[in-house]
Amino acid sequence: MIIDLIFDTAKDAHIGDEATIMYNRARQYTEEKLGKAERTENDSHFDDLANRTDQTKNYTEKLVKNTEAVLVPNPGCEGRPPDPEE
Repeated sequence: MIIDLIFDTAKDAHIGDEATIMYNRARQYTEEKLGKAERTENDSHFDDLANRTDQTKNYTEKLVKNTEAVLVPNPGCEGRPPDPEE
């Protein structure tokens, strides 16, 4: 019973932390949109890394999609290697 109360308190604290973070982000976004605060600018190195990450993600998704097409077995093969004399 006491252990359950301790874990419930930990969950409540975690939810409270998440709520605080979300509130702060919403406040910053609102202030930026209303012109009360300066928009946080990313440096060029971060922008470069973000672009490279997006490209890598796109290439990986294409690779996975095309790999699935290659790995589909040929129904005419019947699970045995082709005979070189045919």
